[in-house]
Amino acid sequence: MAKADRAVTHIKDSSPLHCVIEDMDGMEALPSRYTAQGWADIDKLDFAAMPELTDLISGRVVGRESTDEITCFINNFGLGYQFAAVGWLALEKAKTAGLGHELPTDWFTETVHP
Repeated sequence: MAKADRAVTHIKDSSPLHCVIEDMDGMEALPSRYTAQGWADIDKLDFAAMPELTDLISGRVVGRESTDEITCFINNFGLGYQFAAVGWLALEKAKTAGLGHELPTDWFTETVHP
């Protein structure tokens, strides 16, 4: 992350407290600081000065200007809805263009668990 020429974050918050894990007893907050997955260097980043993803999308900040630039998106909060939205759009465009194949739903479901 420190090597990036351009970095944006989801929100200006340096603690990954927004993440949760689910166990058999319900929801449990993760530790305030990770030691892996890139969070070990979190104190070296200035989240207050970093633009947010909404700034990039709206054009308030400039995105990558050349293929030589190293860019980084720090998704410190999010549920991945953007992937579902893009997947839906790709599916709709493929249907409209008559592309692809319908796959049987049972290929992706289980009735027996290990």
